[in-house]
Amino acid sequence: MIRVLFGRFRHGIIGSSIVVFVAGPVLLTNRGLNIDFTNDLWFGHVQASTIGSGIFPSYFLNTFGTVASGVFDPHFAFYGGTLYALLGELARVLGGDVVVAFDVLAVGFIAFAYFGLYWISRQFSISPGYSHAVPIAYVTSAYYITILYGRGDVAEFAAVSVLPMVLAAGLALLREPYWSPKTTVLFATALVIFTGSHDISLVWGTSLVAVLLVLLLVVVRPSVAWRRVIRVAVVAVPAVMLNGWFLVPDLLYGHDTMIAAKSTGVIALFFDSFPLLLNPLRAVPAASGTPALFVQIPVWMLLWALAVGGAAVASSRSRSLRRPFLVLVVMFGFVLGLITIPGVWRSIPRPWLYIQFPYRLNTYLALIVSALVGVAVLVAQRMPTAAPDTGRLLRLVVRASLGAVCAISLALCAWQLWIPRTLAYPAISDGLHVTGYANRYDAMTSIDTVPTSWDSPLDYANTSGPIISVSPGCELTIDPKTIDNHGDSVTTVVQAPLGSGPLGTNIVAGPYLVSIGGDVVRVGTSPDGFAVVQRREPGTESGNAMIKGWALDDQKLEPAKEVLAVRGDRVIAVTRPDIYRADVAKYFASKTTAYSGFLLKVPAHMIQHHLQIYTLNLDGTVSRLNGLSTNCVSPIELGRTLQFLRGENGMLYRVQASSRSNGYVEEVELPVLITVNTARSLGVVAGRVSSTVGAVLIVGLALYLASAARRRRTLRRSDRLRP
Repeated sequence: MIRVLFGRFRHGIIGSSIVVFVAGPVLLTNRGLNIDFTNDLWFGHVQASTIGSGIFPSYFLNTFGTVASGVFDPHFAFYGGTLYALLGELARVLGGDVVVAFDVLAVGFIAFAYFGLYWISRQFSISPGYSHAVPIAYVTSAYYITILYGRGDVAEFAAVSVLPMVLAAGLALLREPYWSPKTTVLFATALVIFTGSHDISLVWGTSLVAVLLVLLLVVVRPSVAWRRVIRVAVVAVPAVMLNGWFLVPDLLYGHDTMIAAKSTGVIALFFDSFPLLLNPLRAVPAASGTPALFVQIPVWMLLWALAVGGAAVASSRSRSLRRPFLVLVVMFGFVLGLITIPGVWRSIPRPWLYIQFPYRLNTYLALIVSALVGVAVLVAQRMPTAAPDTGRLLRLVVRASLGAVCAISLALCAWQLWIPRTLAYPAISDGLHVTGYANRYDAMTSIDTVPTSWDSPLDYANTSGPIISVSPGCELTIDPKTIDNHGDSVTTVVQAPLGSGPLGTNIVAGPYLVSIGGDVVRVGTSPDGFAVVQRREPGTESGNAMIKGWALDDQKLEPAKEVLAVRGDRVIAVTRPDIYRADVAKYFASKTTAYSGFLLKVPAHMIQHHLQIYTLNLDGTVSRLNGLSTNCVSPIELGRTLQFLRGENGMLYRVQASSRSNGYVEEVELPVLITVNTARSLGVVAGRVSSTVGAVLIVGLALYLASAARRRRTLRRSDRLRP
């Protein structure tokens, strides 16, 4: 029984075994890998916590304000929106375990890469055994393994993994006489992931595939039924539209982000030398700060393909393969030139220039090598099998050499999977100290606290609008915990400094993605990308103002007995200094002054009416506090010097002139109502409409395919019953 089953499914078992082999470190360990890997898992963790609260996924990360974070950070509007939503939704289905959810997706992505190329091989009549060589060349290539295990770029790995399935299923739709539900589902699924994960791979992958298809159409001139081309478009258009919720804002507003402004050229060119790319083993340049970043071309597979496939150029038996082989060789040289000739990049426009690292194109070199291996295999299949003996011997040598290069590729892949150190060590990235995780579960921190591996400080902060510099202290801060469960809306009251000048915020997104309202209005953007707001009507605030500072008895160097807020000659609010102030203790070199900080709450409407602040000394006298003036905080009204103050209980206090500074009013904050919501901009509305229409079209297509499949089954059943 086992022998029968293995004989029937042996090629599926072989392919599945190689998929599990490549996914081994993900499935068998909890290694944190590179810092981008744990960051990407944390993105899925965030989406898992928010995606169930709305129709569309949230655009935003909301984290505590540091140099690397803020609220309404539109990460998912510009990077991997659908992929992280898929990861988050799968995690919710699996009980909230993002790591297990990624393990499932990783196996699926590798399977799409392997069986996509295997499927293409079978469609071109390559025998089942030979067909494994084509995907082996790709999934064991150095850079394909590097993307996941060396660089930890989950979004790029997803895109380049599903691209072979996009091509395979698209080719099948062009070749099949009728719509197959299986083919349609695979094509639509792969295309949704490809267009919803990694912008750079989307731009370069689509462009290079388009160039290759044009060359093949011009040189090879295959017959194409336009009716079937329309069939492919009918599936492709809704699949791409489904990602409109983030692709449309990405397309319209991506140029207004910090990362777009910083992407002015390519870097890390020391990876792009011929000796390194053509190294038959695995090597990393000494200048690399990433220990497992391997970029070698599949040299062994390439040499075998050129040696065997070269026969297609000279042999009359393989004449039909000559043109495809030459087109692939030209395409290989073109991509290799893009990688190795730095001067080329001075002429390449955006968005192609956003690639950052030319070595990313090694993905497409590996795909071209796989295609060359496929052509070479077809040449090998056409070799004579009968006498003379030299023909059989040549065929045996070709088979043996192909088996040898496949074994070498698998061995090099095994070494790369398990031997090099992939864990990111403490490093400095964009001025931030980042640390990787030995165990990736440790990165699944709170959704409002960035992991220690976070190295993307405000990449998608806004650069549009007038740039307004804000003085230190002139800020209002939204607590991420006050934002709604979906992560894209908040109505809250925050404390903001007194005054009518501009106020900095910790809101990252631009006006095209979030609208700001309440008591403030957006007036511009700070130099580091945060929204700058201003009060609509200063002086109309309600609630309590917060007056902060420190106060001492100026004779005994001890905390004042009380701090008094005075309007006219009446005390309207009182507090006792009890907040620890290490800076005050250090300044006076006295531990007795440490607990001299105070927080005094006063009705906000009284701040505008000549309010004065006094301290009640230990001897019963009072002394006036100085007001600290900054660009956004006016000093507390000093007014005329009073001789007596009338307390809340009617008691009179004698005012004593202070012989030295006995404290300061450092901050005066007023309550401000602020509302932030996802903007109803053209990009947001058009994107959501696109996704909605795409979903409706996909449902309609599914219903049509189900109906067509039932009709075909009915016809086949009636044919069998017909006498």
